[in-house]
Amino acid sequence: MTNVLAHHGSVATALGVHFLTATLMVVNGLLIMRETRNVAAAPETPAPQPA
Repeated sequence: MTNVLAHHGSVATALGVHFLTATLMVVNGLLIMRETRNVAAAPETPAPQPA
């Protein structure tokens, strides 16, 4: 946002880029939460013991 305004861009462009970036970050966070939601539990079988 600051970069757009510093190079004489319009406020509408700066806010649009800011909104797009924020939206992509929210979507990315939701996808990560969805991916890690159903993590399988570790099996309860004991580890093999050396003989």
